[in-house]
Amino acid sequence: MEKIETCQGGMEGKIVKLQPIGVDGKEIYPLVRVVEIDGTGFHAQYIEPIALVVVENGEKYVISITGEDLSSDLWDMVS
Repeated sequence: MEKIETCQGGMEGKIVKLQPIGVDGKEIYPLVRVVEIDGTGFHAQYIEPIALVVVENGEKYVISITGEDLSSDLWDMVS
């Protein structure tokens, strides 16, 4: 889990694979970043969608939702 320091606390985030959605013979796995924010006197969480991993005919490809370059580690989350 990556940790991001801020002036009043910290944020920790991890990437999570959600349950697949079946569409026309494809399996689509949403990948989201779950971020926890710990501050002075409060605690919060939010979910940010970052990509879709599509598995079709034994092949996989990743569609970025955020436009950022995605590491190949994300491909390995879907077996």
